Amino acid sequence: MLSYAKPDSNDPSDSTTAIRSRRRYNFDNDLTYFHRSDQYSRILARNLEREFESTPHPQGGRFSRMRHQSEAAGFVQTQKQKPHRGLRRLIQPVFLLRSLITISCVVGFVYQSADFFLGFFRFPTTTNIRVESMKDLVFPSLTVCVANWVNRAKVCEMDSFSGLCGSEHPTPKRLIDALWSYRPIESLAFSTQEIIGHCHMKPTSGCKPFDCDDNWEFAYARFPDAMCYSLDLHAISDPEHPLNKCKYPWDYELNVTMGWDEQDTLQISDMYKADAVLHQVDTNSAGQSHPLFFEPGARYIILVEQFTTLALPPPYQTQCIEYSELPRSRMFYGTTTQNLCYEMCKTVQWQAACACVSPRYPYRDRYPKVCNQSETAHCAKIDVEQQFTERCIKKCRQPCKEVTYEVQVTAQGQKEEKTSAADAGESGDDYYDDEGKATESSNDTEVAIATRKQFSLTVMFASEKHTILQHMRKFTFIEVFGYLGGYVGIWLGMSFFSVLDDLIVYVRLR
Repeated sequence: MLSYAKPDSNDPSDSTTAIRSRRRYNFDNDLTYFHRSDQYSRILARNLEREFESTPHPQGGRFSRMRHQSEAAGFVQTQKQKPHRGLRRLIQPVFLLRSLITISCVVGFVYQSADFFLGFFRFPTTTNIRVESMKDLVFPSLTVCVANWVNRAKVCEMDSFSGLCGSEHPTPKRLIDALWSYRPIESLAFSTQEIIGHCHMKPTSGCKPFDCDDNWEFAYARFPDAMCYSLDLHAISDPEHPLNKCKYPWDYELNVTMGWDEQDTLQISDMYKADAVLHQVDTNSAGQSHPLFFEPGARYIILVEQFTTLALPPPYQTQCIEYSELPRSRMFYGTTTQNLCYEMCKTVQWQAACACVSPRYPYRDRYPKVCNQSETAHCAKIDVEQQFTERCIKKCRQPCKEVTYEVQVTAQGQKEEKTSAADAGESGDDYYDDEGKATESSNDTEVAIATRKQFSLTVMFASEKHTILQHMRKFTFIEVFGYLGGYVGIWLGMSFFSVLDDLIVYVRLR
């Protein structure tokens, strides 16, 4: 039987073996030890925290004395020392550079965005020009204003003007003074039949020709310079009329002969002359400048090109007015225009200030009283002092749609004046229809007597092109969105994707 001896505790080899066994001990497998040590650590941390938060006293515990010694040595920072650490962080070069760049980007974004929005809320416009062919072409209206418009026979029939009809012709000044405030002034002027020698519309296509003598109307007065007569073929309402049945009405060619009879004229001007303008149909040219000038004894060929201007109403920069939508007035023919609006505005101002209208107002005969010479001088002074002109210019802005006609006199030839009926037959300025036969004009309106002073006009379209100048909004919604997106991306470095990523991160952190 085997027996074992009890090891001697004093044997050094046994103690070495015990130490090695303890070194080989696996603490990871001893969960009880691990949990026990964690529990001790938590208890120690909690006791230290309580010790540090307790009110120190001279005879406090060991931990209190250690805390005060650490604070005195500078190893522990108090709450009063924390701002110094933040201040040192603010003055670091990297932080300063980053802050400067951030502030610069924000300022640049605000400045450029503000500048854009200030321009946007001025509602600017841009111009688009396009040329169309054979679309919306309309044969223009023609207004001709003739000088020396006073009819001797009509003046001499009136007893109040008997002194003007003696053997000697009155001077222009005397005649102007006598007619200054007379109304209706158009009753003393030549009629359309006396001014218009002949009017004929000759087609260049398959449409039928027709005469237009009866379509001329008295338009307005421009005292004392001229009386104006207008031809508006748009006023022909008969559907069976050749003009309304023509598929291409702009292919017509207008031929007009106009003039004076010296024997029947009281000269209110030194020269026999006339001026004219081609303008939009269903309007009159009162107050509008006339770019065409004519003299007796000449023939003028005028080529026309149509232009249309389309503007935008407020709040856009063009600030246009839709005159075609305004109610039509019974005082004049056609719709209101910008120039006529200005003339009417001035007349209202004069009536309010002086209880009369200017003798130069185109429709002076429609008002009860025309200012005499002294009243005219007084009202003209008030006009300047109270700035009637500036008020009316601000009131009568440009139209939203305006049709104008660019004209070019391509030929004009001087003709010798006729001295007898026999000389008239030798002239070759007859008008002919499509079959080559002479029309009723046959130049018999140019003959007859030696005192007839006249000129002739031929008006036609230069081409079938129609130029449209359209004002459009400069900034649309898509352009505004693009500008703002560019500013945000350049200055702030933001995009939809970056904002979306930040939003997702924020939601996850919440």
